[in-house]
Amino acid sequence: MFPFLGRRNHQDMMGAMRDGPTRMIFSQLTWPNGQYASADEALAFTVKHLPLLRVDVDTQNSQVLNVDKTAPRNYWGQMPMPAF
Repeated sequence: MFPFLGRRNHQDMMGAMRDGPTRMIFSQLTWPNGQYASADEALAFTVKHLPLLRVDVDTQNSQVLNVDKTAPRNYWGQMPMPAF
């Protein structure tokens, strides 16, 4: 899950939850051989992150605003997606 929320500092590496809409990306994690990786292995260097869903949530009202299936690729193509 990667909430892209604008400016960040070293204490908010992945963003910070605030009132209003938040975007979350749900990804499938796989090893190069195609086997699924667990959430505990998500930061392993060779684990591929394939985005599956983009979900916009209104955190203040606890409501899902929008759900979109993403294209079966990531910005880095077939390379493992960097975990940062």
